[in-house]
Amino acid sequence: MKIGLLFSNPLDRYRKNLRWHHPKEEVLKGIKWLLLKHREDLTGEEQNRLEAAFERFPQLEQCYLLKETFRLWFNHFDCPQKAGRFLDFWIDQAKALENRYLDRFLRTLLLWLWCN
Repeated sequence: MKIGLLFSNPLDRYRKNLRWHHPKEEVLKGIKWLLLKHREDLTGEEQNRLEAAFERFPQLEQCYLLKETFRLWFNHFDCPQKAGRFLDFWIDQAKALENRYLDRFLRTLLLWLWCN
C-alpha cells in the first residue's frame, strides 16, 4: 500500500463533512476532484474555484496544502535525515489543525513508519 495515496481519504471525508453541515454553500459543490488533483495540474478556473472554497473554509485550505506538501515530501527527499526532519515538521503541522479526519490519517502514518 502506498501511504502517500491514503491522504486523499481524510481530505475527502473532511470535504464531505463540510458539505453535510453547509449544504447551501455553492463553493463546496463539485470540488472533490479539484482537491485531489495535484496543484500544478489545476487550470486557472479550477484554482479560482478552490480559492473561493478556501476563503470560506480556511481549514480546508490547510488540509489541502498539507496534502500537497506530503505528496512533495513523499516524492522528493533522497536524504533520509532531511526527509525525517521534514516529516516531523509536517506531522506537527497536521496535529496542530486538530482535525479528526487528519488525526486518523496521522495514526495510520505513524503506524506505517513504526512498522517500516
